[in-house]
Amino acid sequence: MSETTAPETAKPAAKRLPPSPCVGICTMTADDSYCMGCGRTTAEITEWPNLGEQSKRAAWQAFPGRLAGLGVKIFRLAAEPDQIAGFVAQSLRLQNGTWAIGGLDAAVAFQPKGGVEVDDGEGAVTAGDGDGNGLRIAK
Repeated sequence: MSETTAPETAKPAAKRLPPSPCVGICTMTADDSYCMGCGRTTAEITEWPNLGEQSKRAAWQAFPGRLAGLGVKIFRLAAEPDQIAGFVAQSLRLQNGTWAIGGLDAAVAFQPKGGVEVDDGEGAVTAGDGDGNGLRIAK
């Protein structure tokens, strides 16, 4: 009689984190406890390149709460494509601001006015304002 063993279950791949939470707004709170741009402590900023994956993940989870406590209303998330697409679609539906995309020699802006149709489809978020202006962002 032969003995069989259950196949080893593969673990799902961990979500890849951005290399750094830095957003280029390097301003510490009055008591030097947190950066107002990214939400890191001075120690986290200094040690970031040497922190282990688990410590970085814990810090990423703490940033939104820290920044909200400091009155910061926007922050960078280590988000999945569908989460980013949801944010994009929601901001387009609410017509919050202007979406500007560009590089060194060219830029395009989409500022929805009036009725905007938003489709958060399988591969992209698409928005159109009915006047032939639109935006498509691939996931």
